[in-house]
Amino acid sequence: MDFPKSVPGVGLVGGRFVNEDAATGQLGSLIPAEWGNSLMDELFAVFVAAGIEPEESDTTQLLQAIRGVSLPIYPSAPAMNVGPIVYALDRQQILHWQTIGSFTGYASPEVGKFTWGTSIAARPYEENAIGQTIDRTLPKYAALVAWAEVNGHMQTSGAWVKGAFHFASLGGNSVRMPDLRDQFIRATGTDVDTANARTLGSYKQDQIQNILGSISSRAAANLPNPGAISASSGAFTTTTQSAGADANTVNINTTTLKPADVTSFDASRWVRAGNETAPVSTAMHPRLYI
Repeated sequence: MDFPKSVPGVGLVGGRFVNEDAATGQLGSLIPAEWGNSLMDELFAVFVAAGIEPEESDTTQLLQAIRGVSLPIYPSAPAMNVGPIVYALDRQQILHWQTIGSFTGYASPEVGKFTWGTSIAARPYEENAIGQTIDRTLPKYAALVAWAEVNGHMQTSGAWVKGAFHFASLGGNSVRMPDLRDQFIRATGTDVDTANARTLGSYKQDQIQNILGSISSRAAANLPNPGAISASSGAFTTTTQSAGADANTVNINTTTLKPADVTSFDASRWVRAGNETAPVSTAMHPRLYI
């Protein structure tokens, strides 16, 4: 679109329209019908793309149409519907106008999504999942709380469990976030121990795979010191004491205890051991998209 420079006698001055000036004898520029119609057609094309019906008395339609076909940017999420998609600067997020349970407004399509935080502080579009209390009436939390309710993650205060993906209603506008610190995340599937399906967001106590071992005793009557330990395997180990011929003899008629074979259990002989059961890991912050 440009000025009608190719139209003979249109009367442009410096490539632009001018008014008639009787004092100087300047003729006013003409507005050719073809050019005027093409200008309106070009504007209407923007309206059509934005789904707006032209209205002669509405002088804001071009702005509405531009916002409708582009990504409108706002300092924060508008409270009213100004179009299907907006970008909120304070949250650094693209937000969609949508309904999530009891919530209707602008929310992220990824609200409630779990993510590992690699920054010291949560990003503007994240919230820590460390069991803290939030106010559900704050605009940035309203959609998250509604999402938790719709997806069955909201619990009573007494049913809230650290480590589970549980939100808890604490009364009034207070809601407790999940506390996923010190947890390893596992995909849903079948619990091998119970053969039951793991419920979304459920918590399971730590455990280790069973460690086996055996202890053998001298049972044959023709062997010296029958009943004493003769062998061990797996996580067990046997240390044979030598304190005389009767070192492995159990004598219930004396108050003097003789040194005997000792069998001890130590899982670290079989697996790497510590104060908790844990796989190889890298520590990051548990966070949710708001």
